[in-house]
Amino acid sequence: MYQPDAEYNETPHKVTIVKSLLRDIVLSYAPEELRRLFPPASTERLRIIALAGGLLQFLIALVWLLVRAQKFMTFQYARWSPVLPLDENLLLGVPFFIFFLSYLLYPTSLVLVYFIGEGVVRWLLAFLTGEALPSGPVTLGWRAFRGFHRRREEKIRQETALPDKVESFENGDRLLISCSFPRPHWNASITICIRGENYEVEKSRPGMAPYACLYVLRKASPLKIRRGFEIYEPSP
Repeated sequence: MYQPDAEYNETPHKVTIVKSLLRDIVLSYAPEELRRLFPPASTERLRIIALAGGLLQFLIALVWLLVRAQKFMTFQYARWSPVLPLDENLLLGVPFFIFFLSYLLYPTSLVLVYFIGEGVVRWLLAFLTGEALPSGPVTLGWRAFRGFHRRREEKIRQETALPDKVESFENGDRLLISCSFPRPHWNASITICIRGENYEVEKSRPGMAPYACLYVLRKASPLKIRRGFEIYEPSP
């Protein structure tokens, strides 16, 4: 007996399966960092997708390369046939290799050659080790996005951060600088010029809110070898 409610209940389950499959397909090309943020539904299915995807990528790029090569070679033979004696004996001779090499130097051809090689490597790696090799363009795109996002967050944090607080001790021989964000380049090798006086980092430690880090500076010896130098302007 037909039960429409049962069919209706199966529809969300099918949609979930399709979404999960599409997610794993995308993750098979994604770098490891992105896979840690968004774990695949199945590592075994990820390996199978990488195996099939690498082979499919290789075949599509290869066929595309050869089809374009055929059109390019036909055009070149038609173009140079009045000048060069391109008879049947020379079709696979020096003119063929010159035309084919010039075809491979086109940007689109280089991209297709890259995808052919990447597809082979992805297939071999998935077959031999079970690992899903990330796609190069996807990895570069993710790194560019991550770098842009981090720079944007850092800019917002610096714009909204409190100004540094500078406190003087021992008649100015030592300074305590409270910073809203760490300064990784402030280490023992750097010389920091503040109001015409040279200081060096004596020690640093985590601060208390709203300051993230505290730096204790002492006057630098005139004989100190400068491996780094920075002019620091305290907030008014």
